[in-house]
Parts: sequence; structure tokens; C-alpha cells
Amino acid sequence: MCDLLVVFENHVIVFSDKDCEFPVAADPELAWRRWYKRAILKSAQQVWGAERWIRSNPTRLFLDRSCRRPFPIDIPDQNELKVHRIVVAHDTTGRRRRAVGGSGTLMINPSLVGPMHTLSRADGGQPFAIGRIDGERGYVHVLDDVSLTLVLQTLDTITDFIQYLDRKERFVDSGRLFGAFGEEDLLAFYLKNTNDDGDHDFVLSPDSDKVLLEEGHWRDFVSRPERKRQLIADRESYLWDAIIEDVSSHIIGGTLSVSSGDSIADQEPPLRAMAREPRTRRRFLARSLREKVESKLPAGDMAFRVVEPSGPGDPHFVFVISSPPSSAVRDDAGYERYRMQRRDILLSYCMVVMHKYADTSHVVGIATEAGIGSGRSHDLCMIHRDAWDEELATDAKEIQQRTGWLTNMRYHKSVESEYPIDPALIAPGRVGRNSPCPCGSGVKFKRCHGSN
Repeated sequence: MCDLLVVFENHVIVFSDKDCEFPVAADPELAWRRWYKRAILKSAQQVWGAERWIRSNPTRLFLDRSCRRPFPIDIPDQNELKVHRIVVAHDTTGRRRRAVGGSGTLMINPSLVGPMHTLSRADGGQPFAIGRIDGERGYVHVLDDVSLTLVLQTLDTITDFIQYLDRKERFVDSGRLFGAFGEEDLLAFYLKNTNDDGDHDFVLSPDSDKVLLEEGHWRDFVSRPERKRQLIADRESYLWDAIIEDVSSHIIGGTLSVSSGDSIADQEPPLRAMAREPRTRRRFLARSLREKVESKLPAGDMAFRVVEPSGPGDPHFVFVISSPPSSAVRDDAGYERYRMQRRDILLSYCMVVMHKYADTSHVVGIATEAGIGSGRSHDLCMIHRDAWDEELATDAKEIQQRTGWLTNMRYHKSVESEYPIDPALIAPGRVGRNSPCPCGSGVKFKRCHGSN
């Protein structure tokens, strides 16, 4: 049906990936027309066909040709389904990149629609540029060898990636994009600007009806000191990714010691909640977890931390850090008893959090060992408000009364900036509270680093 299908919340991403050699031809425009039809148009038709099948037969998706292995994730309800279509057009010969010049990425020109992609320049076409493959069907993102790598390495969480796709589609549909010299320049423009909510977006000045993004936006973005500080700060966030990878590998391999069901759909909800976190938020969560992991605990003791939501719909995260007793030796019955006890405490603590914070929609718990070293294990759980009833509330209240959990708490507040700032730039009196923050976030200083 397609080469890759991604399902996340109400979003479905359909990928068609083709590697077609760029033809050898004396006329570059003729070579472009031939390559476009095979590498891009044909892939777009596959994507549209896949979308049609998903919408009409959401329960008839399989992982194998014999249709015996059902697709393990439920397709979102049709009333909420949002489909993103992506064509990845490769050319391993490198001839197309050399013909384009510069970075080698395809240009973006929304005024090109349908058959206009194969017109010669003399007839009003623009070879090596992409607009709307079909004006009557959904928008198709066309990425090539270079732009695919740039986009996925820069927006390397599902939330950041989907937000870019969604807002790019809206921007193109708005008619305010005159053109871009490449996907990387469009991406840089997006990352340099924020909307009124502080989220990245395609924001134009009030006196601009359209924008042409010339070559150089990406080069300028990656050379900025705040971008370099961001990449350094993000290194810490990949602890969060490592936990997702570790647990998901056990789910796929069927090697979980304890699971909440037989199917992937039963087991993946806590991972989905973790994967929903964008890169900057993961940095904060990973640091919060690591601080507890590195704390020194006597054998048999446990430490706890609760991270409150950053915004509506976000979960409370519970971290339970344990120091295994000396009797808990790997591959031994004592270790299994320790893991069972740890899981019970994790679930109980999450219940108390759900009881205490009546406005939270769900609680996600992560338990692991104290100290840095190999052989780490992870336990996950999640409690939804939808499944919360009076009996569970009564149990949670009794647990809290018995343990005293969350009755004597210490609060810590911090601001995690996407683009970390040089401390010298925010010295007292150096920046006005209503001035743009020097970190480059696009937000007023008082709402960003000035709130620390």
C-alpha cells in the first residue's frame, strides 16, 4: 500500500519512497520531465491510493501480503483523521543534484499545479521545482535525498515533525508563500519565527502579503550561536529517547517481563505519551529524571519525583527511582520479587498523583534503578482519567494516608528555553522586559528568560 505508515494520535503520515536514476540526457528539462513522472508523480499516486484505502477500509490494513498480520495500531476516527502525504524522491546517481546546483534540494513554487510541473521554461514551467502535484487532491510534501535528512534530523520528535507538516500545509494553502529556493530554507524560516502562542510557525510581517525565501536562510540559521547552544543542550534529552527505544524493542520482540495485554496496541500507550513530548520538553524531562537517577540511595530505598504538565492535555509524569536490595541479583528469583515490588509502588504512586491532581487527564509512570551503569531496567504504567472510578479513588486515598506520599512536597520551577542563552546576555539591566529575548525565541524577554 505504501512504504511507511505512521500513526500518531489523530495524524497519519503516508510515505512513498522511490529511488529512480535521473536520466542521462542532453536536455536537462527533458531529463527532469521523465524523472518527475517516475519518481514523484507515480509516488504521489501511490500515496493518494493508500489514503483512499485507509479512509474506506481502516480495519483492513495488514503487515504481510497474505493479510494474516493486522496493522497493530488503530486508525483514528474518520471525523478526526488528519493525513499527511510525503513523497521521498531519491537519485543515487547525483545527476539531479548537480543539475539543480547549490544544496541540490528541489525548489518550492506553489503556483505550479498538476501538469505545469512538466512544462518547459519557454511554456511557463519551472523545472526542478515542486508545487501542488494535483490541485484537486490533498497536498503532497516532496522531499529529496538532502531535504529528507535535514528535516528528520532537525525535527526528530513526532510532535515537532507533525507540527511542521501541518503548518507548512496551511502556509501553502494560504497563498502567502511565493516560493522557496529549497525545503531547508522553508524549514529555517519556520524555526526562526514564532506565533502568538510561542510556537514555531510561518509568520509574516503585517505589511507582507507573500514571501519569497531566497537561498541562505538555512545557512544563516545553522551558523547562529543560539542554534549551536541548542544542539549541545539537546544531548541530554536523548536519555528520554533511549527509554522509548528500550521498552519498544521489548514490546516488538515480545520480551516484556510484565505487559498490560497481548497486542502492541495494549502495550504502547505509555510509550505514545512519552513520544508525544517535543525535543525541548524532553530535555527538561530527561534532566529531571537523571537528577533523581544520580542521587545516592541506600540499598532498598526509593526516591520519587512528579513533573507537572507544561500545557493542557499533557500528563503528569511520575519517576520512581529505586536502589535494589542486595538480595536482588540479576536472573534470580530475588530480582523478580524486587521488580514486582517496584511495579506495585509505581502504580500506587501514580494512583495517588491521579487522586491529588483532580484536573489531570492521565498520569504516566517510569521506574528505574538508581545510579549510572549498565543493566538498567524500566517499568512503565499509565492511568487515564476515563478509567478512574470511585473504587480506585478510595484505594488511592487509603494509599496516601498510609504512606504519606505527596503530603509534604518541595516545588521547583524552571524555564527550559529551546535556544539556550549566553548568561552574559541577560545580565541585570541589559535587556528590557518587553524587548525580544536575546535567546532568539521570538518571545518577549519577560515571558522567556526574564521569568526566571
